Amino acid sequence: MKGLKGHVYMELLVHIYQSIDFLQNLVIPDEQILEKQIEVKFKKPNMSKLLLLDLDETLVHCVKKPNPLRPPMIKLDITTPNGNVINDVGFNIRPKCHELLVAANRLYEVCVFTASTP
Repeated sequence: MKGLKGHVYMELLVHIYQSIDFLQNLVIPDEQILEKQIEVKFKKPNMSKLLLLDLDETLVHCVKKPNPLRPPMIKLDITTPNGNVINDVGFNIRPKCHELLVAANRLYEVCVFTASTP
């Protein structure tokens, strides 16, 4: 392993060992985390693979300050957990998002979630 290629392989090995060490030293989650667990019920027959995707900043991007020259692709009214409604929230869909979801749907049970708050 010489040169840049060898350096890349060495970096990869270091990351793998660091990841294994991290996983081996994980602490069992406390009750507060365990209470928030959810069970995903597969809807596709004979499917055992799950692809979990974060909505905000992964599949779509919230437009906080719209540019009049490039308006958002989608505008939605968003209801917050306390019942307030935010009107005309703009979103842009990430490039190739649709293609990704169509392809992934053939091989996986696809779940989309968000931890984002307006």
